[in-house]
Amino acid sequence: MRVDGHLELVSQIKRSLSSENTFFFEDLTDRAGSLIGTEHEPLARVLYIFCNGTFRDYAENREQLPELSVAEVTKLRILTILRMSVNQRILKYGDMLAETGQGHTRGLNASSYRAPS
Repeated sequence: MRVDGHLELVSQIKRSLSSENTFFFEDLTDRAGSLIGTEHEPLARVLYIFCNGTFRDYAENREQLPELSVAEVTKLRILTILRMSVNQRILKYGDMLAETGQGHTRGLNASSYRAPS
């Protein structure tokens, strides 16, 4: 992929991550592999976290990844809760707090209210 192709892909990834209405990224993850080994690799890694990981994955690797906006952090927390709900039959507050990096239930509740319906 040419450099300008990388720039277009980077722009698409950034728009998708920041869009409050986009929650599926599979079409981008197929192409994001071309960013591995480039200066844009950290963005590809963030995309993979949004698609398959949790907020905890981001937090544990924050030093090597681009900083997320407040809206992107909220979105990743929502995706984390949604992913947990698919993988677990019963969601415990303590587990959700740990996975989303929330220190209190008020923040967790606020993220839940913003989840897509």
